[in-house]
Amino acid sequence: MSIVPLFPILLHYIKAENFGKYEDKIIEFVYEGENNNPIGEFFSNEGGWQSPPVYHQSDNIVKTFIQDSLCNYFRKSGYFHEFGLKFTGIWLNINRSGDYNRMHCHPDSDLSGVLWVKVPENSEGSIHFDSPKYFQDFKLLKIYNEEMKERYNFYDCYRYPPTVGNMLLFPSYLMHEVLPNKSREDRISVSFNLKIDYR
Repeated sequence: MSIVPLFPILLHYIKAENFGKYEDKIIEFVYEGENNNPIGEFFSNEGGWQSPPVYHQSDNIVKTFIQDSLCNYFRKSGYFHEFGLKFTGIWLNINRSGDYNRMHCHPDSDLSGVLWVKVPENSEGSIHFDSPKYFQDFKLLKIYNEEMKERYNFYDCYRYPPTVGNMLLFPSYLMHEVLPNKSREDRISVSFNLKIDYR
């Protein structure tokens, strides 16, 4: 007997190298962005502060760090053909106590990602993904036991906890939300969208 996991959805969990060298400067850059535009934008955020998605349009520490980290990952992993990536948006996020991001996706991009910059202890605030096949797989999800679900990541939803200095890259069509910050300190992240050019 064999079970074959067919058509998986691939997420890339990336430990960004040398984050500690840039951590304080990135945090300072985010707060400077808020000071320059204290009202911010309202997309998926409920509370907190979110910048406009414009930080890909100029050279800055956030763009450079994410770009270098992605290039390093794609070059070293050995899983990819040569291809190009183009940022279509980079934005800054500050979630204060109780703040969260409601369910959404990122249209008009191929890959989306998040870099966790500051994660207070016990803030929780996992990124929560809903399965795009939940409707089709509803009955199957009821009959498989936990061992089966765990072995093949066969769930109706899945959560990744935020970890400072790590990035998560995922297909932009995946519906996701960010759970509330349960600490009394700010939780900071940087989000981004990418388009793939494989020609």
